[in-house]
Amino acid sequence: MGYKLFELTPEKMNAIELEFTKLVREHRKTIYTVCYFFSDNPTYVDDLFQEVLVNLWKGYAKFRGDSSLKTWIWRVSLNTCCKVERGKKRNVPGMETKNFVFCFAFRSPCTIFVPKKKKMPIIPITSLQHPGVEIFSTLTEAQLRNRIEPTKGIFIAESPKVINVALGTGYEPVALLCEQKHIDGDAASIIGAHPDMPVYTGSRELLASLTGYTLTRGVLCAMRRPMAPTVEEVCRDARRVVVIDGVVDTTNIGAIFRSAAALGIDAVLLTPNSCDPLNRRAVRVSMGSVFLVPWTWITQLPGELHDMGFQTAAMALTDDSIPIDHPILAEIPRLAIIMGTEGDGLPQQTIDEADHVVRIPMQHGVDSLNVAAAAAVAFWELRDRQR
Repeated sequence: MGYKLFELTPEKMNAIELEFTKLVREHRKTIYTVCYFFSDNPTYVDDLFQEVLVNLWKGYAKFRGDSSLKTWIWRVSLNTCCKVERGKKRNVPGMETKNFVFCFAFRSPCTIFVPKKKKMPIIPITSLQHPGVEIFSTLTEAQLRNRIEPTKGIFIAESPKVINVALGTGYEPVALLCEQKHIDGDAASIIGAHPDMPVYTGSRELLASLTGYTLTRGVLCAMRRPMAPTVEEVCRDARRVVVIDGVVDTTNIGAIFRSAAALGIDAVLLTPNSCDPLNRRAVRVSMGSVFLVPWTWITQLPGELHDMGFQTAAMALTDDSIPIDHPILAEIPRLAIIMGTEGDGLPQQTIDEADHVVRIPMQHGVDSLNVAAAAAVAFWELRDRQR
């Protein structure tokens, strides 16, 4: 924008306020998603939301359009929440969740959706064979994914924090499974926001027989799997993307997504022989980051990326590779970082077709890093420094 607020006429100021109000309404879901990533408490989330609005308003006049508006809002939201968490600053007084919260930036009430309490379909169970519970207890990841009918695919999100992140980005819940104590506790806000969602509840002894239940903080949610977007849709406004080529370990996938969200990667692309990001363990390890960074599958590598103006950087150890801090890499406007497994690495054809082959300099005779660790290093060093 590049203007100074104190130099504006009242008419121009009013126009900017209306423009800013519209902007926040359009991106409210993005802001709330980031806030819910830091807390499950609705009151505290509202406090964070207000802090983010204040900082967005302060920075709006300085926004120059170097990145997409959505990316800028996401970064301001994340930086604000991190700062509040580090200092435990809660400058906005605690408040009860209301239908209207005053924001000085608007100089008028800003509507915030608060679900009305309705009677919820609570279904007590005494067996994991109860109809409807099979999606949590017996169906495999492949059966949940449903490749034959992708529109009917389901995935499982675990823990209130991760579930709230998924809901905040628009994922549709199918059913919830939790202990009785969580209905009025950790899962209360989730249940209240989706009154028509069936909620299955049983004793801890019963639910603990589910594999991995003790790692879920007692709440699981089956959610509708969306149709994958196209590569063009995911990369339209992106400047830095990562391509995950043949990585099948769920923990690595989750860790890569978490680093991608934290370190400014705009999109994640996966080859078909890579692990599904919505795998239960991958979602858990990512702490919900798989819902924060746009992602999809890519089949034509590197052709589709070159068509969109990306240069590719294959992370590999070769005789002609360049160090990751080489100046030429920092000057590339649109860069796709290609990561392979730490065992076999990238296919030779992928390396041969890359615009750059890049290595991370190492010491003590170490020749490679775990792919998740290498990805974090690459994301930070190759980040877009123009933002």
